[in-house]
Amino acid sequence: MRGRRTTEPAPDDAADRAPRAVVVVSPDPRRRPARATPWRRVLVGVVLAAVLGGTAVAAAGTLVSQRTAERFAVEDASRDTATVARIVVEPALRDAIAEPDADAAERRQALDGLDRAVRRATAASAAVRVKLWAPDGTVLWSDEPRLTGERFTLSDEDLEALAEDRSDAEVSDLTAPENRYERGQGPLLEAYQAVHVPSGAPLLLEVYYPYDAVLESSASLRTRSRRSPSAR
Repeated sequence: MRGRRTTEPAPDDAADRAPRAVVVVSPDPRRRPARATPWRRVLVGVVLAAVLGGTAVAAAGTLVSQRTAERFAVEDASRDTATVARIVVEPALRDAIAEPDADAAERRQALDGLDRAVRRATAASAAVRVKLWAPDGTVLWSDEPRLTGERFTLSDEDLEALAEDRSDAEVSDLTAPENRYERGQGPLLEAYQAVHVPSGAPLLLEVYYPYDAVLESSASLRTRSRRSPSAR
C-alpha cells in the first residue's frame, strides 16, 4: 500500500524580506567616556623633558670644566711658586733672617737683599703679595712692610708644606687677619712652598695671585699646547 505524500508549506519569501527590528541600548552613565589622547600635551612634555635634560647635561659639563680649570690653575700656581722659591728666594736667604737674636744690622742687610731679589723677580708677574713665614707664624718679610714682624696662626696646610717640603695652592681666605691688606683685589689664589736658609732651617714662602688671571693663563697655555704641532 502506497503512503500519502505530505507536502511541507513553502517558506514565505515575503516574510524573509521583512525588515528586522533594531535594538538600541542606552549608554551606561556609570562608565566614563573614552578620552582622546592629548597628543599636543604629550609632544610638549617630550620637548620640555629634552630641554631640561640637555640643560642638566650642559650644566654638569660646565661644572666639570670649571673644576678641571681650577685644578690646572692650582698646579700652575704651585709650580710657579716652587720655581721662584728655588731660583730666586733660597739663593737670597741668609741665616740672619731666621735668627731672632741676630745682629740688627746684619738682619736688616739680609732682608734688604731678599727684598730686592723678590721684587725684581715678581715685577713682571701677576703676583700681588709675597710673604715669608717662620714656623711659629711670624711674618719675617713681606712686600707689604706693615706685615713684617706680625705673628699669626699657620694653617694645617701651611704646617704640612713646611714639614714635607712641598708646594701647594688654595683660594685665599681674605677675611683672615693676615690677609687684610689683600682685600679689595678680587679673589686670590695663594701658593706656598717650603724654603731653607743656608743652615737648613725651614721657612714658608707664600705668593698670592689674582684667581681669575691664573685661571685664564692656565686655560690659554693649555689651548696653545693643544694647537702646537709638537704636541701632536
